[in-house]
Amino acid sequence: MKVLSFISTFYENQRQLIQPPSPLSQQKETDAEGARLIVESALAWGRHTLTEVEAMTLLSAFEIPVA
Repeated sequence: MKVLSFISTFYENQRQLIQPPSPLSQQKETDAEGARLIVESALAWGRHTLTEVEAMTLLSAFEIPVA
């Protein structure tokens, strides 16, 4: 019975993987300028990594979910 469950789960996951993303016109606008400012600020301070807050803000600017 477990085999059928695994096959069913695998099939569903594969089906979801081949779905194209929604059109850009339906997606929220990104904050590319805000993201650019975060990166430029870090570089201006001589840093090559972002702080946790900066990284989360950067991801949020592109509508990437963060915990």
